[in-house]
Amino acid sequence: MSARRLRALRRAGLGMLIHAAACAAAASDARVALPMRDIALANLAALRDQPERLLLRVGAIDPRVERIDFGAWPFAGRTDRRYGIVQFEPGATSSIRRALSERGIAIVGYLPNQAYLVRWPPDARASLTTLAGVRWSGAYEAGYKFAPALLDGSALACCAPSGPVELEIHGFPGERVEALVEAVRAAAPAAAIGARASSLDLPAFRVRVHPTQLAEFVTAVAAIDGVAFVEPHAAPRPANRDAIGPIQANAASCANPDASDRCPGGLDLARAPLWARGLLGSEQIVAVADTGLDRNESWFVGLDRGEGVVEAITMADDPPPLPPQTGTVHPDRKVYAYWVQPGASAYDNTLGCGGLPVPFHGSHVVGSVLGDAAPYAAPGVAHYADGEGMAPQAQVLFQDIGDDATGCLSIADIGATLAQAHAGGAGIHSDSWGGASNGYYGGYDLRADAALWSIQDLLMVVSAGNDGPDAATTGSPGNAKNTLTIGATRHGLSARVAAWSSRGPTVDGRRKPDLVAPGEAIVSAAGNLDDGDAVQAGTTRAMDGTSMATPIVAGGAALLRQYFGEGGYPLGRPTPHERIVPTGSLLKAALINGAAPITGSWGMWPDDSVGWGRIWVANSAYFQGDRRGLRLWVRDNGAGLATADTDEFALTVGAGDELRATLAWFDPEAAPLAAPALVNDLDLTVIGPYGHVYRGNHFGFDQSEPGGSADRLNTVEQVRLKTPAAGVYHVRVEAHAVPGNGRATSHRQGYALVVSGRLGANGDRLYADGFSDGDDPRHAAPATLGVIANDAAGVRLQAAPAAGAEAYQLYRADGSCADAPRERFRFAGVAETGTFADARSQGGQAYAYRVRAIRDGVESALSDACVEVVSQAACDRLPAFARDSLVADGLHASCAIDLAWQPATPRCPGETVDYRVWRADDASAAPTLLATVPAPTYTDLDVVDGRSYVYHVEAVTGGASLLSDPVAARPVGTATGAPGVWIEDADQPAGAVLQAPWTISQAASATGSRSYRSAAGAVYPPDACAALTTIALVVRPDTPRLHYRARWQIEADYDGVVVELSADGGASWTALTPDGGYPGSFAQTQEPPVNACGYPASQGAFNGESPGYAERTFVAVDHDLSAWAGQRVLLRWRLSSDGGAAGEGYFVDDIRLDALMPMACTAAP
Repeated sequence: MSARRLRALRRAGLGMLIHAAACAAAASDARVALPMRDIALANLAALRDQPERLLLRVGAIDPRVERIDFGAWPFAGRTDRRYGIVQFEPGATSSIRRALSERGIAIVGYLPNQAYLVRWPPDARASLTTLAGVRWSGAYEAGYKFAPALLDGSALACCAPSGPVELEIHGFPGERVEALVEAVRAAAPAAAIGARASSLDLPAFRVRVHPTQLAEFVTAVAAIDGVAFVEPHAAPRPANRDAIGPIQANAASCANPDASDRCPGGLDLARAPLWARGLLGSEQIVAVADTGLDRNESWFVGLDRGEGVVEAITMADDPPPLPPQTGTVHPDRKVYAYWVQPGASAYDNTLGCGGLPVPFHGSHVVGSVLGDAAPYAAPGVAHYADGEGMAPQAQVLFQDIGDDATGCLSIADIGATLAQAHAGGAGIHSDSWGGASNGYYGGYDLRADAALWSIQDLLMVVSAGNDGPDAATTGSPGNAKNTLTIGATRHGLSARVAAWSSRGPTVDGRRKPDLVAPGEAIVSAAGNLDDGDAVQAGTTRAMDGTSMATPIVAGGAALLRQYFGEGGYPLGRPTPHERIVPTGSLLKAALINGAAPITGSWGMWPDDSVGWGRIWVANSAYFQGDRRGLRLWVRDNGAGLATADTDEFALTVGAGDELRATLAWFDPEAAPLAAPALVNDLDLTVIGPYGHVYRGNHFGFDQSEPGGSADRLNTVEQVRLKTPAAGVYHVRVEAHAVPGNGRATSHRQGYALVVSGRLGANGDRLYADGFSDGDDPRHAAPATLGVIANDAAGVRLQAAPAAGAEAYQLYRADGSCADAPRERFRFAGVAETGTFADARSQGGQAYAYRVRAIRDGVESALSDACVEVVSQAACDRLPAFARDSLVADGLHASCAIDLAWQPATPRCPGETVDYRVWRADDASAAPTLLATVPAPTYTDLDVVDGRSYVYHVEAVTGGASLLSDPVAARPVGTATGAPGVWIEDADQPAGAVLQAPWTISQAASATGSRSYRSAAGAVYPPDACAALTTIALVVRPDTPRLHYRARWQIEADYDGVVVELSADGGASWTALTPDGGYPGSFAQTQEPPVNACGYPASQGAFNGESPGYAERTFVAVDHDLSAWAGQRVLLRWRLSSDGGAAGEGYFVDDIRLDALMPMACTAAP
């Protein structure tokens, strides 16, 4: 840390202590100390070629001989007890993954170069010292947990001296977000806890810290196990006529635009070639997350799907579904769904975060995508009116993220929001918002990458931001690897980049934005404050921003998605048997491959102001009669490439037309600590007819040059030859390194490859016009396909020869031939003969296969011949495990705690499941491995009367493991003694069993600092039926009363908590009514009931909001148990929710039962 930075910190009131202990610890480490600093972009490419170096946000080191010096921060000697780093030798990826799994070490992330982030049992690191392939292993150091901006003082630039600093805390994958929240609350009580995220096993939450307390906060959080990274949080903020011609045809929207590229006379439909071909967005659902939608403007009420116009105003779901759960959909409406996200409110307004007005931003954005006023577009007919969107027949799934009270955006868990949209039917997600992260890869980015990698069939179109013209100003999630990030040109056909459009590269050197589109003076829906039930005439306004360019691209992408969905490829016209469901990576590759290569701010193409150019949708497709042909290949991740695999395609290319090849893949999310964000590295190589080797992204001027080195940063690679020589070109996709990040199957990488040019021999039959719509000019597909081997090496297949074929391509789908739709078959291999080896199947999984023949560079139709097989290959699928099934019983005469859980089911043939039992002294302590057992039960005898313990169980198969939710238990004796008051209190748990999502929480309490709560996240989950249950106790005969204090925020009439009693050991339960009755009931549940526990509408319950809830007041509640005086009973508080809205849940504290007190258990012999 520089002296200037240190003085700045001290001026801000951040006194830092340099500990003698820290100095001593540093002195005992003989490695060379290197200063903490970001890796310079100029050095990054060279460092990527040095496999011994770890490339981290805090610096680049050879961990064998170097370490990071964190200066005055007292981090020396502090490490995370459960997490570490294992660096492996080149070529050892596969063997290291197996060896780590065998030792009970779970991979939870990837760090460049060639290292895994791991969660390891005690003493496991020692077993790695002699393991072949391991170069180095070490603990996860405390200093690794923090972005350099927090340690060098630069994070205070936004806020000091008085404003709070907002931070995002990331837990390691698999950690419980609520446990991390509790640990941070305990360590830093002054920090204000904010929104949480937990989807995709990626726990994170936000905190606000006063600048004067930042040093103390960092020091405290450094000691918390399970915290992976802390970084400044960039709050999200919002970031057509004359755009139609440029994005469809790379031409102005009229013959004679004015000096500002505007078309005052309106759109010339002849300049909308995709609309002319019937591509209007039909049957496409585009999800938009934005400030709100004025859903009663005429732009958003009419839809004609070919059966007449349906005019309807769609109301927001009330209650809204909690992501990733879906809500009500309206297949025949323009607004297909309206789902408000947690923390937001319905409909649009003019408020902006921080007081800056942003007038009806969401309405304008949706209008640009798909707005359509009467007369409405019909299948194949545009009926264009000024201000309509790019895809006027598409439908919108609107996800409202606008908080009407503050004007700010509320999107805590973008992964859950994306999953909700996809589950609802969307194939494209448009996001005209982002946080000003200045090119850094942050929480929004990694969650978007995780979701898009997992979903595969979703394209996320994101604005780059409005923070230009400086370099490295792109925002998040626009810095994600898998998004299509959009910058802005000026109006219409202008090739000039808007001055305010954010530029790349990202901090780790990746090219962003990906594409540009018009973003200045964009005319679209105006919106207003009238959200009534009457349809209003649509009005327009002009707005600027990458927010306006982004929906233009999203609308263009909807046209391209319709092209693929209708079977437009490869014949260039709708062909039902050629329909495909395009992956997000295919849409991304095709749009980039077809882009108009305009030069950017620095006179270069491609560059970091325009990316790959301006969207040009017609050039991203092939239409019957075009000279320029198109070929594409799409691999799913499940059939993806492993390290050193290569796919090679031979293409005959004619002279006279530009040749482009574009490779894109959706990469698993990076670890927050990683400096380059790339995990799986593929390479594109094109070898010309004279032996010239062209590597992806090696350009000179504005086309590819031979030679150069492979790109080690980007997930998009292109080769462009403006005047290719005629001949045969070999296009290769090579897997340079596919280590994965610990997610199942992430060590195999799918991709999309798109090639365009004068393809085939002499402009072959496929690309020549003149055949009728009913004809297929291609040769026949192979007549038969059979399995010739199925063993540990994979599945081998043989296709019947096809006359004249020079190659064959294999296609695979999950399931059987009868069940797998033809559009779901995706490329799985290429061979010169009809013999294929599919080495990427999962043992025990059923697959269906079809094949195509290639002749003269033309693909045949997908074969009618289909064969199905259950693979006998190796398998590394996760077991099926009910992670919330663990229960504990501490009621024994001799001190013991019995654990039981539902058995896990292996999903790989021949595998068995073992269970690791972990115990911790409290929820925030590091667990200890007690035993590994083959059956789903365990008894812990090493326990002490009255002491609480926290347990996890880990289900382990040969290739993977899953960790259960935790349960707390306390041993207690069975004998009863004198009358007294049994107290069950979260500060001193007395053996209550918590069924997920019940947790011990520090969010609120009646006394002490903790209570029991029916939620582990920001709100309780949907469709939950779960209870907090006491140990068995004998009710006092003289004063049979139950007392407790409670606080609740639960959806009224739909969800609730019911208190119940069992006098027969849990075989049956009786609902207890509190004195004075319940405050609510399940009045709005249906028949049969939709709440998860099945309570009828008449059942009373705690729901609504308790008195004084906002002030954290707890209400005293009592029950009369006279009917059970003298009986041994169990008591439980049972949450039941449906799939709709949710609140913070039910808090209960100071549970007191007048009972015959249980005697202490005796120590086990």
